[in-house]
Amino acid sequence: MTLSSAARHVAAATAVLVATLVVASVSPVSAQAARLAIRVYDFAALDGPVRSTAVDEARTIVADAGVSADWHDCTRNSDACGPEPGDLVVRVVRETGTSGIQWRRALGYSVVDPVAGTGTLATVYVNRVEDSARHAGVDVALLLGRAVAHEVGHLMLRTTGHGTEGLMREIWTEAEMARNVHDDWVFATPERRQIRATLQRTLQSAAR
Repeated sequence: MTLSSAARHVAAATAVLVATLVVASVSPVSAQAARLAIRVYDFAALDGPVRSTAVDEARTIVADAGVSADWHDCTRNSDACGPEPGDLVVRVVRETGTSGIQWRRALGYSVVDPVAGTGTLATVYVNRVEDSARHAGVDVALLLGRAVAHEVGHLMLRTTGHGTEGLMREIWTEAEMARNVHDDWVFATPERRQIRATLQRTLQSAAR
């Protein structure tokens, strides 16, 4: 399937996605056992190794928070990779045209319903990631993976809000990127707890 065809799949699925996390094959007593599906669609024609490294980095960060997720690189296998209701979908795109200054600072965004606190779709702008990586002198694939994990964090936390430390802080400075301190690039304790609590509520609701 071509990327444009895959895009239609994503767009069509987005219109009918149920904005809740679907958890399957889990124990009702442990949120850490919860599994969710995360599908990554590369519409930016990234080199395979860059995309693979980025997905691996995002997978590691999410797993470090105690969440078991099935990650799917849907770029090459789009025919068999249409999103299911409740899957988290991450689009990696290359921005064209111009945008406001406030958006140029954001590496991506997530669509979350502020009232219901639900959402399943996130977008990461690879050109912004490349610019930031170049200015900070860091690896593009590593920063891309962290940006993907950050947006997935918004979807798991069901909020567009940010933390004051760790991966979910609002602003990543070039100095922080270059310094590469581990705690800056993982979920902070409050987010870990909230993610687990959110998944636990999903499990309890599904069990009713």
